[in-house]
Amino acid sequence: MRILRAFLRIILLSTFINAFPRLTYSAAELFRLWSHYEPPPSLLSHRDIRQHPRYIHRGSRGNFIYRNNSVNSTCSFWSTDRRKPTNSGRSADHSVLASVPKAGTLTHNNSLRLSLFNIRSLSNKAALINELITDSKLDILCLTETWQQQNDFLHLNQATPPGFVYFSKPRSSGRGGGLALIHRETLKITPVPVTEPSTCEILAVQLNGPTPTIVAVIYRPPKPSTAFLPGLTSILTNLCALSPDVILMGDFNIHLDNPTNALTMDFNSVLDSFDLTQFVSFPTHS
Repeated sequence: MRILRAFLRIILLSTFINAFPRLTYSAAELFRLWSHYEPPPSLLSHRDIRQHPRYIHRGSRGNFIYRNNSVNSTCSFWSTDRRKPTNSGRSADHSVLASVPKAGTLTHNNSLRLSLFNIRSLSNKAALINELITDSKLDILCLTETWQQQNDFLHLNQATPPGFVYFSKPRSSGRGGGLALIHRETLKITPVPVTEPSTCEILAVQLNGPTPTIVAVIYRPPKPSTAFLPGLTSILTNLCALSPDVILMGDFNIHLDNPTNALTMDFNSVLDSFDLTQFVSFPTHS
């Protein structure tokens, strides 16, 4: 009778097992279940499950706390220790560092020859300007009233000797005016953008170096205008903010040889306010 009962139990158990499929889990699936349920001790006997991988920040060398308050919360790790500052005793060996070559061209040991010429049309004076630059051994020649048109570079090319290049700024509309600056191509010169007032024309460049030098060429038409000096003040404010060394050249159509003239006094007052010195002490035209 007992044997019959045991046989019946084996048959029922086999029928029950066959009625429900057997569930199997991989080590990775069991690891994911670990964060939700406490594993039974029997599972801890498996090496793949017992070795719980965890994230360790190699740089901190501190203790970490793991928190998972609920099923839907985000797991978080944080360190309870602050890394102690270390002193490796290492420092930069400045003797092996190479000095960066400066792009400057102006130093206390050399000088530049600059000149200004009110050309009043470059069309028939290109050869004269070319010879003037070569014979006078000029480094920079500034021209006012070139009377060149937009995209007209023929006469300016003829006026530029070999080894020289130029910046040109013809008048945008109408006749007359126009500025140009011819310089040796060995000089590291870059243009300086300047907001041009309606009362004058300006061309500004920068000679690069440890202390850059600004060279500005200005042409003011002879027509009287009360807005010229405020515009000049704005220009000098911007240029002097770029460098303490500013060279201002041009044809201002102001009789600086007449110190009692009202416009002359106001012009000199503007120059004094920017600590600029007037080097020309003789009339440049009649």
